[in-house]
Amino acid sequence: MISQERNGRSDISKLPIECIEHIMSFTSPGDVCSLSMVCRAIRDVAESNALWDRFMPSEGSEIISLSIAFKPLIFESAKQKYFYLCHKAVFLDDGFMCFTLDKQTGKRCFMIAPTVWSILGDGWEWNFVQGARFSLVPELKYGPALGFVGRMECKLLSPQTTYAAYLVFKLADCSYGFEAIPVELSIYFDDRELDGVKRRRVLLDPPEDMLMGPQERPDGWKEISMGQFFIGHQYNGAIHCCLKKAKSIYETRFCGIIINGIEIRPSRGLR
Repeated sequence: MISQERNGRSDISKLPIECIEHIMSFTSPGDVCSLSMVCRAIRDVAESNALWDRFMPSEGSEIISLSIAFKPLIFESAKQKYFYLCHKAVFLDDGFMCFTLDKQTGKRCFMIAPTVWSILGDGWEWNFVQGARFSLVPELKYGPALGFVGRMECKLLSPQTTYAAYLVFKLADCSYGFEAIPVELSIYFDDRELDGVKRRRVLLDPPEDMLMGPQERPDGWKEISMGQFFIGHQYNGAIHCCLKKAKSIYETRFCGIIINGIEIRPSRGLR
């Protein structure tokens, strides 16, 4: 084992620090933080700029430079920069998209603002909502139609990674329709639906005893998975995330959904 002690010293401690940095760069940020708690040799390199630079995506500094922040961001170390990007969203594309890093893996995560989606139907109002990620978010006040398509350029995502897309939303106290009529969720590359990915029919306001449904988030919003997709090495197209009203014999109108955005992050299984 990497932390096995012999004569009061771990085997790995006999290696040059550059070698330890190289070995640990093939693990993950979460592994480094965990192993540094039990192995002094790894603890010594856990603050290394060279190591944390390897965990940063190659475009990390470029993405920060494209931020709409009013002043340049200055970091004392590569580790500080890494964890800043894990916990603080960097807004891009005139504020219509934000970027973070997945804390455990260092993979890129994005949230897309509803303002750049194709939204179906009338009855939407755009307002400032406390706690929303973006300055303006849509609320469906009243309407028979419900649907939208959000689009994300795949080249911005981490290669060789399985991602999941999540609809992040709230239901107003006066909401109705979502407890009775399901919505249909799907994802596809450009005009091609993903192989093996089925359209999901879900209730956005299910009974409390229903296990498969929207999940509460730490930020007070709800989320539901729209599906998974894999990003290979050389795909320069776009992923499309679609929601629409499922076909039903009932003519139900909807009211009261507030949409924060679509979050795209490394998959840890559908929820």
